[in-house]
Amino acid sequence: MLGVRPAPPAARIRLALAQLTGGKGTAFGELAAHRVDDGRSGDGRPVTADRPGRADLHIHTLASDGTADVGSVLEHVARRGDLDVIAITDHERIDAALAGRSMARDRGLAFEVVVGEEVTTLGGHLLALFIDRPIRPYRSLRAT
Repeated sequence: MLGVRPAPPAARIRLALAQLTGGKGTAFGELAAHRVDDGRSGDGRPVTADRPGRADLHIHTLASDGTADVGSVLEHVARRGDLDVIAITDHERIDAALAGRSMARDRGLAFEVVVGEEVTTLGGHLLALFIDRPIRPYRSLRAT
């Protein structure tokens, strides 16, 4: 269709997650001030129905139990060039994710960094995505 741009990869991921959850019980906040998407993927190819956006929504850094610092994670993703969106989801903290989002923007990287957290609940671990503050851990899933 003429004049119709594909949704940014993160917007498509939010929509897909909302559809999976019925829009209820999600731990998503608003993604504030994200970069303008030029309709291209992390590898430079246009994002189309034949080549949908690609994401890794569960990445840890040295801030919790990961094996690399934030800068190294961003360099690795940029070097591979096949992801459009990543979520940094350390345990019980978002400082590394906030730093990663800022660093990716400052460096003009071709992928978006979603701020997330892996929250320990009484029922197990829960990934919270598109958040702007830490989520209180060690509560029931319902209270979280």
